[in-house]
Amino acid sequence: MTQAERYFGKYKLIEPLELGGMGETYLAEDVVQGARLVVKIMPAPLSKNAAFRDRFMRECKVLRKMDHPGIPRHLEEGEIDGRRYLAMEFIRGQSLARIMGQAPARINEKLTETVLRGVARILAYAHSLGILHRDVSPQNILITEGGEVKLIDFGISKLADEITLSMTGEFGFIIALIAGLMVGNLFPGLASAMKEAARPELYIKTAIVIMGAGLGVKAAESFGLASNIMFRGFCAIVEAYLIYWATVYWISRRYFKFSREWSAPLASGISICGVSAA
Repeated sequence: MTQAERYFGKYKLIEPLELGGMGETYLAEDVVQGARLVVKIMPAPLSKNAAFRDRFMRECKVLRKMDHPGIPRHLEEGEIDGRRYLAMEFIRGQSLARIMGQAPARINEKLTETVLRGVARILAYAHSLGILHRDVSPQNILITEGGEVKLIDFGISKLADEITLSMTGEFGFIIALIAGLMVGNLFPGLASAMKEAARPELYIKTAIVIMGAGLGVKAAESFGLASNIMFRGFCAIVEAYLIYWATVYWISRRYFKFSREWSAPLASGISICGVSAA
């Protein structure tokens, strides 16, 4: 890193930190206040991406809303040279993941109880504000030099009033499952008329494709790949029924002499994996 790169606005970047999450995270010094803190900086390309920018802004919003000794304090946020940044309180300590990897002997009953109680208190506070962390892991749990527990990286957290079916893509999944239940229970004549390959797992496979295609379309719209993804999803269903399911079922019956009760679930399992991969 050159001398010019060691500074980001009024922040002197001292060293990179392995705190996880989105963006580049540094131990820094505010050259105006003379205080050490943590600065998370989004790369320029991500700062211009609406989805990543919204996620970063959500983390800032969540931290501004919280005031708890177990959560890093929000200090400042803004944009410098087209890169969004977030300044937070610096917590001196080690992640639980690093302790587990480098000093596993420290993981005893007392530390385990301390971590569980500490994280539970932090989450109870966050939940009281309608905030869901959604990424509680050893990497995001810090143990300070004084033995206190801290929870970091609210980058993928959600405010409860922001969680909707349309945001997370479950709507198509739920519709497909409801369709499967309705066909199986309300239209027995239609269900019995279907071939073995079109049993209820059809709706599981269709739901997987709908959910995956929905997320993929959102990510690929800017690259003009949406139509390709939708077409590939349709092809995946066709492949599952005309190739995977039929082939596995035929081989199971012909060469392994499995019964229909064994062959059908085996074929379904493999074809579902095929659809998921596609």
